[in-house]
Amino acid sequence: MLARLLPLIVCFLLLWVLPLRSLLRYLENPNKSITIVDTSLIENHNLHNSPLPICDYVRLFSSSLDKGLYVGCGNGRNAFPLLSEGWNLYACDVSNFNIQRAQKYLPQYADRFEALSYDQAFSYIPEFDYVICSRVLVYGSFEESLQRFKILRRRLRPSGILLFQLPAIGTDLWPKWINYAITEMGSLIVGYNLHSPSKVYLSFTDVCDLLERAGFKICNGPMPYDLPRGEYPGGIVRNWLGAAINNN
Repeated sequence: MLARLLPLIVCFLLLWVLPLRSLLRYLENPNKSITIVDTSLIENHNLHNSPLPICDYVRLFSSSLDKGLYVGCGNGRNAFPLLSEGWNLYACDVSNFNIQRAQKYLPQYADRFEALSYDQAFSYIPEFDYVICSRVLVYGSFEESLQRFKILRRRLRPSGILLFQLPAIGTDLWPKWINYAITEMGSLIVGYNLHSPSKVYLSFTDVCDLLERAGFKICNGPMPYDLPRGEYPGGIVRNWLGAAINNN
């Protein structure tokens, strides 16, 4: 008999007793507000704004006294923490919006941000001790990306360090692509529309070939590093992480 009544007792507790207890608690303190927080939004925000692994490579392969150039400041997720820690860093971006936001966020370092291309920014500093490049120069085609790294090498002193985090094959693709091609060494080039350059995802062989042909000698990596994409369409973003020396 008790076994038959047990489901009814459970339903009674769930439907009447527990809500009644919550109501009594509210009546005891009617001024207390009830807040429902969507933690997924907080997690996605933190994920999108937290520093990338390239920051650890900066700390490992350079000194805070060394003069560094960050190519592609973006939302500042990497440049801001390093500057705040006292690193002698200069950051550029072709977006005026990104640079103005950076100068507003860190006004004490306003002169460390310039809205210019990597080959023009901070022209009063002919050579840097190290350069940070996080994906921003790899797009369009392999050959176009190679030419950008050849130009980038001119901003480094002899034996200066390139710290890189480059797009890797295995990254989950954005939807609505219209064409793709695979290079002889296994990189993937994906086209989306006529108004935006193709995305290039490098194979291990191609990332080594690109850096070596640009005049660098790889001294660490390339190591694959996967990060969850904290925004639409989700999935995994794979990177090649490492360091290379200006072989000049």
